Amino acid sequence: MGMSRRLDDGVRLRGRCSCSGRFRVVPGNSEETTHPVGRKMPNLWGLHDMHGNVAEWCLDHYQADVYAEFPLGKAIWMPILMPTEKRFPHVARGGSWLDGPERCRSAARRASHRDWLKREPQRPLPIWWLTDADFVGFRLVRAVDELESLRTLRSKVTRESK
Repeated sequence: MGMSRRLDDGVRLRGRCSCSGRFRVVPGNSEETTHPVGRKMPNLWGLHDMHGNVAEWCLDHYQADVYAEFPLGKAIWMPILMPTEKRFPHVARGGSWLDGPERCRSAARRASHRDWLKREPQRPLPIWWLTDADFVGFRLVRAVDELESLRTLRSKVTRESK
């Protein structure tokens, strides 16, 4: 896309937040389901559906206090809990069609849970299909210049993972 706009810490953008129903699928306009991408207004960077519609499934593992390990007020390189072969919990980021504005931000995280597969009839259980988590999706991203340290980063989850 090629925009050269500084990413903001959110303080100055709060007045133009994408938390309203004009910018995202919210409980009041969702009809309790996901919607096709791009039907709402884009955010300041021209991106659609960054918050709302579905929470973003992430590769890193969830640990409630993981950010407490990092120093305050300092930029952190790769602030993630690296993936292992454990299936749960992974991070699901941002809000979805069932979340209120307090979850309408990239820093809002929730832990994936085995209950998200509760009604799955398939055996063995699928690796990434989460039958009872229709509020979770994923985003396809491709870096123009991929960092060398990330080239081999892959999920280690298999059908045998617990």
